Amino acid sequence: MIVVIVGSIFGVVFGLVAGALIKSLGRRRAFLGLGVVQAMGCLGVIALALGVTQVWFAIIVVALVNAGVAAATAVVYTISMDLTRPESAGTDFTLFSTLASLVMVLAGGIGMGFSGSFGFGPIAVAALVLCLGGIAFASTRLDVVIAAGGAEGATARSS
Repeated sequence: MIVVIVGSIFGVVFGLVAGALIKSLGRRRAFLGLGVVQAMGCLGVIALALGVTQVWFAIIVVALVNAGVAAATAVVYTISMDLTRPESAGTDFTLFSTLASLVMVLAGGIGMGFSGSFGFGPIAVAALVLCLGGIAFASTRLDVVIAAGGAEGATARSS
């Protein structure tokens, strides 16, 4: 119930909130800020894996994870749409979204497979490391990608 109902509600709400954040903060700040929300969710998952069992805490973690994923996906898809070419926008966007889905499915499957061998805790820590690594990498390359999309102009340089 917590994952399906609470997670879905927070995912929908924060997916919509992401649109406002993209507009007010710019793509770069929204992307990096929402990456931090995802990292906080990963920290919460680690705590759950280590035995924290309070229902209120699980609700907060589920909310953070779903909010972070939905909102960050909105930012990623916005940037992906910026990068599409007018003459092949549908194909370009489909390629971006398919690659993102493939990475999520592979990472989830690999993580679940390894959790059977190593336990869920170490896999949750690895997810946090990957999340933080992704934020760090994106912080160094995001301006170039946003500028290539041409959607923010001066905003991309100032955010």
